[in-house]
Amino acid sequence: MTLGQDLTAAIPGLRAEAESMMLSTGIIRRATGGTVEDPITHEEVPVTVVIYTGICRFKAASTQAGRSDIPGAVVTDQSATLFLPVGAPGAGDVRLNDVWECVTNPIDPSKVGKKARITGGHSQTYATAHRFPVEEVA
Repeated sequence: MTLGQDLTAAIPGLRAEAESMMLSTGIIRRATGGTVEDPITHEEVPVTVVIYTGICRFKAASTQAGRSDIPGAVVTDQSATLFLPVGAPGAGDVRLNDVWECVTNPIDPSKVGKKARITGGHSQTYATAHRFPVEEVA
């Protein structure tokens, strides 16, 4: 057997292991470009469509944030990753600027409502999960 054959045979089990760590659920939305009036605040808000809903894992890649000084602002640089299951409906359709929102997190309920914007794609032959770089949004 070749290494490629060994990896191919192991992928289903490795994906199941990766999914076993996806204890949160989330929803990913994409702005359509249109707006609608919010009936409560009367502000114009973006119209969105749901791209993905299901299990996920959110991970900050570094525990220490770096700081960048930009004229007129202080920006904190901290990378994070959103993990989605390979093969789940919509998980492979995620694109740049889509926004993820945490719906449930049994390990840390304070993360419910947290949002992050997709800042890049993910492509890998032997992927055990889709791994999208993200940045937190308010």
